[in-house]
Amino acid sequence: MLDLQNVKLVANKQVYTMACLSAKTLGLEAWKNGTVYWGYVKVFAFTTVEEHLFCEAANYGLLLKRKMGLSWKEALEKAKERFNELIAESTDVWTKLLMAYDRDALVCYNGEIPPSGCRFRRFAIKLFGRGGWLVNKVKVAASFLSLIGFGVAVHDFIHQVIQLKGTPYSPEGGYVGFTMLLLGLALSFGIDLKRLLSLGGEKKRK
Repeated sequence: MLDLQNVKLVANKQVYTMACLSAKTLGLEAWKNGTVYWGYVKVFAFTTVEEHLFCEAANYGLLLKRKMGLSWKEALEKAKERFNELIAESTDVWTKLLMAYDRDALVCYNGEIPPSGCRFRRFAIKLFGRGGWLVNKVKVAASFLSLIGFGVAVHDFIHQVIQLKGTPYSPEGGYVGFTMLLLGLALSFGIDLKRLLSLGGEKKRK
């Protein structure tokens, strides 16, 4: 069973599923690992009155991809068009309603960057593209607080050195410690930034 704990097992692979709600969280996590994920962000609803229409709609994207060689983006567009055609063919009002619901819940996370309702996430995506989905709000806040704390500590240390020695340019061990801390922070930020920029610059997967 695929879940958030083992989602890396499908890294750089292609997943096609009609599992209810799976694309909402699991699909996004898979996409972050380079997976193409076809699924639904809501419950896949259907009736048994015209069940064959739902079966066709659910499998249509995979058929387009395999038989016609379309890109995943093209397959998604064609699949939603087929949903509309099947809705028009249906004679049952509940089939029409539920099929429209399923159509709107269908997504395919490929090279396209998934939309986000979070302002912070949208800003991160603008800055880093695909890598914006890897930015963690808590980590950003922690880094910001660390920098402020570092600045306050350095300011106070220099102030005390001036009071004791009359000049900030005195060889003190504290300067070595602060320099090492600064290098550590720079290396940590550099690694994270490099990863974000590398993901943001990746070519779109088809």
